[in-house]
Amino acid sequence: NNKVCGELDEQKLQAVSLYVWEILREEAHGHAHKNMIHVEKDEKCPVCGMFVYKYPRWAARMNYVDNGKNVSHAFDGVKDMLKFYHNPSKWGNYAKQPDDKVALLVTDYYTQEAIDGKAAFYVVGSDMYGPMGREFIPFKDEASAQSFLKDHKGKRVLRLNEIDEALVYEQDK
Repeated sequence: NNKVCGELDEQKLQAVSLYVWEILREEAHGHAHKNMIHVEKDEKCPVCGMFVYKYPRWAARMNYVDNGKNVSHAFDGVKDMLKFYHNPSKWGNYAKQPDDKVALLVTDYYTQEAIDGKAAFYVVGSDMYGPMGREFIPFKDEASAQSFLKDHKGKRVLRLNEIDEALVYEQDK
Protein backbone atom coordinates (compact mmCIF):
# COMPACT_ATOMS: atom_id res chain seq x y z
CA ASN A 1 0.00 0.00 0.00
CA ASN A 2 1.67 3.22 -1.17
CA LYS A 3 -0.20 5.33 1.41
CA VAL A 4 1.37 3.38 4.29
CA CYS A 5 4.84 2.57 2.95
CA GLY A 6 5.33 5.09 0.19
CA GLU A 7 7.38 4.06 -2.80
CA LEU A 8 9.77 1.22 -1.91
CA ASP A 9 12.91 0.52 -3.86
CA GLU A 10 13.67 -3.08 -4.82
CA GLN A 11 15.92 -3.73 -1.81
CA LYS A 12 13.34 -2.46 0.72
CA LEU A 13 10.54 -4.33 -1.04
CA GLN A 14 12.58 -7.54 -0.84
CA ALA A 15 13.22 -6.99 2.89
CA VAL A 16 9.50 -6.43 3.57
CA SER A 17 8.59 -9.50 1.50
CA LEU A 18 11.06 -11.71 3.38
CA TYR A 19 9.78 -10.42 6.73
CA VAL A 20 6.13 -11.10 5.81
CA TRP A 21 7.05 -14.52 4.40
CA GLU A 22 8.81 -15.45 7.65
CA ILE A 23 5.84 -14.35 9.79
CA LEU A 24 3.38 -16.27 7.63
CA ARG A 25 5.61 -19.35 7.59
CA GLU A 26 5.84 -19.35 11.38
CA GLU A 27 2.08 -18.91 11.76
CA ALA A 28 1.39 -21.73 9.28
CA HIS A 29 3.62 -24.09 11.25
CA GLY A 30 2.23 -22.90 14.58
CA HIS A 31 5.56 -22.35 16.27
CA ALA A 32 8.15 -19.72 16.95
CA HIS A 33 11.90 -20.13 17.04
CA LYS A 34 12.62 -22.67 19.77
CA ASN A 35 16.09 -21.56 20.78
CA MET A 36 15.58 -17.83 21.14
CA ILE A 37 16.95 -15.87 24.08
CA HIS A 38 14.18 -15.69 26.65
CA VAL A 39 13.55 -12.22 28.04
CA GLU A 40 10.98 -11.30 30.69
CA LYS A 41 8.79 -8.25 30.05
CA ASP A 42 10.26 -6.36 32.99
CA GLU A 43 13.94 -6.90 32.08
CA LYS A 44 15.73 -3.68 31.22
CA CYS A 45 19.11 -3.35 29.59
CA PRO A 46 21.51 -2.35 32.40
CA VAL A 47 23.38 -0.07 29.99
CA CYS A 48 20.63 1.97 28.32
CA GLY A 49 17.53 1.15 30.39
CA MET A 50 15.38 0.02 27.45
CA PHE A 51 12.95 -2.90 27.85
CA VAL A 52 14.71 -5.75 26.05
CA TYR A 53 11.61 -7.86 25.25
CA LYS A 54 10.59 -5.26 22.67
CA TYR A 55 13.64 -6.17 20.56
CA PRO A 56 13.85 -9.99 20.39
CA ARG A 57 15.75 -9.86 17.07
CA TRP A 58 18.61 -8.06 18.86
CA ALA A 59 18.49 -9.71 22.30
CA ALA A 60 21.70 -10.69 24.02
CA ARG A 61 22.32 -12.13 27.48
CA MET A 62 25.24 -12.32 29.87
CA ASN A 63 25.34 -14.82 32.74
CA TYR A 64 27.91 -15.07 35.52
CA VAL A 65 28.33 -15.69 39.23
CA ASP A 66 29.12 -12.70 41.45
CA ASN A 67 29.83 -13.28 45.15
CA GLY A 68 28.21 -16.72 44.96
CA LYS A 69 25.03 -15.38 43.33
CA ASN A 70 23.90 -16.24 39.79
CA VAL A 71 23.53 -13.04 37.79
CA SER A 72 21.84 -12.71 34.41
CA HIS A 73 21.43 -9.53 32.38
CA ALA A 74 19.46 -9.08 29.17
CA PHE A 75 20.63 -6.50 26.62
CA ASP A 76 18.91 -4.89 23.63
CA GLY A 77 21.92 -5.57 21.43
CA VAL A 78 25.46 -6.88 21.33
CA LYS A 79 26.91 -3.36 21.55
CA ASP A 80 25.39 -2.68 24.96
CA MET A 81 26.30 -6.17 26.15
CA LEU A 82 29.92 -5.53 25.17
CA LYS A 83 29.95 -2.19 26.98
CA PHE A 84 28.93 -4.07 30.12
CA TYR A 85 31.28 -6.99 29.41
CA HIS A 86 34.34 -4.76 29.08
CA ASN A 87 33.57 -2.52 32.07
CA PRO A 88 30.75 -3.87 34.29
CA SER A 89 31.55 -1.61 37.24
CA LYS A 90 30.49 1.38 35.12
CA TRP A 91 26.92 -0.02 35.00
CA GLY A 92 26.48 -1.04 38.64
CA ASN A 93 28.20 -2.75 41.53
CA TYR A 94 29.67 -5.56 39.48
CA ALA A 95 33.21 -6.81 39.42
CA LYS A 96 34.73 -7.90 36.10
CA GLN A 97 34.58 -11.66 35.96
CA PRO A 98 37.20 -13.95 34.43
CA ASP A 99 36.22 -14.78 30.84
CA ASP A 100 35.86 -18.47 31.62
CA LYS A 101 33.23 -17.58 34.27
CA VAL A 102 31.06 -15.51 31.92
CA ALA A 103 28.54 -16.94 29.46
CA LEU A 104 27.45 -14.76 26.54
CA LEU A 105 24.41 -15.46 24.39
CA VAL A 106 23.65 -13.47 21.27
CA THR A 107 20.97 -13.76 18.59
CA ASP A 108 22.12 -15.03 15.19
CA TYR A 109 20.86 -12.43 12.75
CA TYR A 110 19.63 -14.90 10.14
CA THR A 111 18.28 -17.78 12.24
CA GLN A 112 17.18 -15.72 15.27
CA GLU A 113 18.51 -18.51 17.49
CA ALA A 114 20.56 -18.05 20.63
CA ILE A 115 24.23 -18.76 19.95
CA ASP A 116 27.40 -18.68 22.00
CA GLY A 117 28.63 -15.09 21.95
CA LYS A 118 32.23 -16.20 22.47
CA ALA A 119 32.16 -18.40 19.35
CA ALA A 120 30.12 -16.03 17.15
CA PHE A 121 31.29 -14.06 14.13
CA TYR A 122 30.38 -10.36 14.24
CA VAL A 123 29.93 -7.99 11.30
CA VAL A 124 30.83 -4.40 12.12
CA GLY A 125 30.17 -1.27 10.08
CA SER A 126 27.14 -2.50 8.13
CA ASP A 127 24.09 -0.53 7.00
CA MET A 128 21.90 -2.52 9.44
CA TYR A 129 21.02 -0.65 12.61
CA GLY A 130 19.73 -2.05 15.91
CA PRO A 131 17.63 -0.36 18.62
CA MET A 132 20.68 1.64 19.76
CA GLY A 133 22.02 2.53 16.30
CA ARG A 134 25.14 0.98 14.77
CA GLU A 135 25.51 -2.57 15.97
CA PHE A 136 27.67 -5.69 15.96
CA ILE A 137 25.67 -8.22 13.92
CA PRO A 138 26.22 -11.80 15.20
CA PHE A 139 26.32 -15.05 13.21
CA LYS A 140 26.96 -18.66 14.13
CA ASP A 141 29.24 -19.29 11.16
CA GLU A 142 31.71 -17.27 9.14
CA ALA A 143 30.03 -17.97 5.79
CA SER A 144 26.81 -16.29 6.96
CA ALA A 145 28.78 -13.35 8.35
CA GLN A 146 30.67 -12.93 5.06
CA SER A 147 27.43 -13.08 3.07
CA PHE A 148 25.83 -10.45 5.30
CA LEU A 149 28.97 -8.30 5.09
CA LYS A 150 28.73 -8.23 1.30
CA ASP A 151 24.96 -7.64 1.22
CA HIS A 152 24.97 -4.89 3.86
CA LYS A 153 28.16 -2.96 3.17
CA GLY A 154 29.91 -4.25 6.30
CA LYS A 155 33.50 -3.27 6.99
CA ARG A 156 34.80 -6.50 8.53
CA VAL A 157 34.04 -9.74 10.34
CA LEU A 158 35.44 -10.01 13.85
CA ARG A 159 35.60 -12.54 16.66
CA LEU A 160 34.86 -11.52 20.25
CA ASN A 161 38.53 -11.32 21.21
CA GLU A 162 39.08 -8.74 18.43
CA ILE A 163 36.44 -6.35 19.80
CA ASP A 164 37.94 -4.06 22.41
CA GLU A 165 36.12 -1.43 24.43
CA ALA A 166 37.30 1.41 22.16
CA LEU A 167 35.78 -0.27 19.10
CA VAL A 168 32.50 -0.77 20.97
CA TYR A 169 32.25 2.95 21.72
CA GLU A 170 33.24 3.87 18.15
CA GLN A 171 29.88 2.45 17.09
CA ASP A 172 28.14 5.28 18.96
CA LYS A 173 29.75 7.98 16.80
